[in-house]
Amino acid sequence: MKLGFGGQRLAQRELAWNRDTIRKGIKELTSGITCVDNYSGKGRKKAEEHLITLLEDIKNIVDQESQTVNIGTFDRGGRNRVKTETFDHDFQPKTTVTPYGIFMPKFDELFLYFTESKVTSDFIVDVLEDFWLGERHRFSQVETLVLNQDNGGENSSRRTQFMKRIVEFAHKHSLNIRLAYYPPYHSKYNPIERTWAVLENHWNGSILDEVETAFNFAKTMKWKGKNPVVKQSSVITSGLLDTGASVNVLPYSV
Repeated sequence: MKLGFGGQRLAQRELAWNRDTIRKGIKELTSGITCVDNYSGKGRKKAEEHLITLLEDIKNIVDQESQTVNIGTFDRGGRNRVKTETFDHDFQPKTTVTPYGIFMPKFDELFLYFTESKVTSDFIVDVLEDFWLGERHRFSQVETLVLNQDNGGENSSRRTQFMKRIVEFAHKHSLNIRLAYYPPYHSKYNPIERTWAVLENHWNGSILDEVETAFNFAKTMKWKGKNPVVKQSSVITSGLLDTGASVNVLPYSV
């Protein structure tokens, strides 16, 4: 203040002080009022503050569309030897189907279940039971099943209906069940995710205008030279899972 006119600029040049800070300090000294910066009130607000349902909407889209296939004359990318006209938007599909898979990495065997229904915990266990009834003759000495699963809501260990059905399944078949979950956002490490990529590449470039068409494409895909076992949801109770599980069969319980 004693430097007078030009003093602020001199202090900035010699002492590397910010002139705005100098002005604020002078005003505080002359007025006796301390100025408090409101940094938290500056800048752009978070999108979720003015779009209240944004995070929930994104979660719903991801959960519903992660493996869901829209049925109709839609462009799915890829190439086809036959020139074909398709729609470039799939806003109004005839229906949707979602494949749920059980994969045994040790044997490179894949079991696919297609359904048009919604996600339920009951369906997950129904699929597991259908799988085990058809394959248990191969593993007569097995006492423990290890289920490697994505960390989804319908198969969570906190979902009471899922745990109820799993316990009933274990008692019914005299099995020990181990539930192993991948961390959130790490489902890409689940081996079954690689089979989804093969399925997508197999039917890309084709028109899935009927459920039966998608079903037949799944039958003809190959994983490590093997065709999957493919079933429709009519063989089990209604429901749906949008990801899948890898199953390790252990010969002895621990």
